[in-house]
Amino acid sequence: MKLRPTLVVLTVLLPAVLVLVINLGVKAADNSLVASVEKKIEHIQQNATLEHPDEKPTEFTEQEINVYIASGRVKLPQGVQSVRFTGEPDLVTGNARVDFDELKAGR
Repeated sequence: MKLRPTLVVLTVLLPAVLVLVINLGVKAADNSLVASVEKKIEHIQQNATLEHPDEKPTEFTEQEINVYIASGRVKLPQGVQSVRFTGEPDLVTGNARVDFDELKAGR
């Protein structure tokens, strides 16, 4: 059985194109979440300067915080990696991989 070139191209290229499109969609979603966090941080900073600040809480979702931390916008101490937060009512848990030798280096 002889395969047509079009079928071969679709069979080989389609999965690669789908992976690329999915990754671009994830990056776009991540960028949107980072932008949302930055907007909220800006609101908090501006609100703090007001004579009568808005008392309504500014809420961050678990997903926003985790994407923002992973984006590299927050400078973590040397040796601290893979920071991840989970939340439940009245409780936030953080997990990280910490290399204590690297953390203490130069101190």
